[in-house]
Amino acid sequence: SGATTGKIGYNYSDKTYYLNQRVGMFLPYLERLNNRFLYHWLLSKSTDILNVSSGTGAQPNLSSVKMMEFKIPLPPLPVQEEIVRILDNFTELTTELTTELTTELIARKKQYEYYKEKIFIVQQEVTKIKLGQLCEIGDGLHGTPQYTENGEYYFINGNNLINGKIVIGTKTQKIDELEYSRISIDFVETIFYSINGTIGNIALYNGKQIALGKSAAYFNVTSQLLKKKFLYYLLQTRTTKKVLELKTTGSTIKNLGLKTLREFEIHLPSLEEQQRIVDILDRFDTLCNDISQGLPAEIKERQQQYEYYRDKLLTFPKIKMEATDDRV
Repeated sequence: SGATTGKIGYNYSDKTYYLNQRVGMFLPYLERLNNRFLYHWLLSKSTDILNVSSGTGAQPNLSSVKMMEFKIPLPPLPVQEEIVRILDNFTELTTELTTELTTELIARKKQYEYYKEKIFIVQQEVTKIKLGQLCEIGDGLHGTPQYTENGEYYFINGNNLINGKIVIGTKTQKIDELEYSRISIDFVETIFYSINGTIGNIALYNGKQIALGKSAAYFNVTSQLLKKKFLYYLLQTRTTKKVLELKTTGSTIKNLGLKTLREFEIHLPSLEEQQRIVDILDRFDTLCNDISQGLPAEIKERQQQYEYYRDKLLTFPKIKMEATDDRV
């Protein structure tokens, strides 16, 4: 019953449980039906189960009467056990893969964060300079633009800055060309940084047709002495974030002022050293993202493989038989 209708779990323990009215249970007659065979078969029928549920929207309900009308293929127990063995192996392989790749990803990210902090520790003789002398720093529109459902330009804010990218969601509003021309800002060698609410979300400008709201600041790198990617990584360090967070105002909703950003001083090594740092962190970033992007793909591939063989193994030719015992 409810939003979880059709979800299936398997009880491995011998503990005593009490079920509420939203949960049903199956107790197979083990002399005829392997409980893991039933489990895999029920997984294969999740769509059909939802289709016979009553109710609409987020509150479907499945009655035991409807469930008992389902017919399950019933090969001999040795065949059921072999099918279970194969499908359980697929499940175990998927779990092992997920654990292995997740562990690897966590380790790489920790290593990445460690070097990202250490690599920006510089000698005192390196020049310190205010960001306002190296970048044009501003924020987006203070107000609400005229939204247009069929507009060609997206109006983004700090919540659109995720993991270094501008992410356009289904709720991201659009504006037309006329409104865009009124509020647009030239973005060249630009970094975006959230400054209202959540502080420190960051993204590189990627050429998308966007206009900016007030909860995000932009850094247009104008100085030949600063590489954009160097600043991009520097702004992500815990040290930088800690210093900037101490300068925020507001209690419930934090706000980071543009003046604070413009006056924030950074150590500025030579262009060659900046590039060396960028190259190292780029390699870590690529490695972490490759694993991160590969993890869901690998899991999905394993799941599809499991579902393919599950459906093949649980498909039997229909045989008309006289029923001698209706117990399952």
